[in-house]
Amino acid sequence: MDRKQIREDINNALKEIEKKHGVNFHIGTISYRGDDSFSARISCFKSSIEEEYAENYRNLHEMYMMKEEWLNKEIELDHGVHRLIGIAPNSATYPIVIKRITDGQLFKTTANKIIKFMENGSE
Repeated sequence: MDRKQIREDINNALKEIEKKHGVNFHIGTISYRGDDSFSARISCFKSSIEEEYAENYRNLHEMYMMKEEWLNKEIELDHGVHRLIGIAPNSATYPIVIKRITDGQLFKTTANKIIKFMENGSE
């Protein structure tokens, strides 16, 4: 069982469903049980959620002491390249939403972490 290929095949199959229904899927952790079975966590969200996060950023960035031009900037955090895509204002602890470039997975982080990177070029 080629684990990397299985993940890639699942991602490719889900792309057709995403297009058809206007949603996005994210495959989380895949747990393998030997070589003959596995379970996977798959999340689904409406495609426009990223647009909502971006609109929130345009309206609220000053409240978080962030600059408007930082939206959609690529940053290297946690050993990977991410894009700053917006703000999830209902998430008090981790309101800033970033998207990992390699697989499109969304993460939430703190404004301070982003500010530190933007001002210093590192975490």
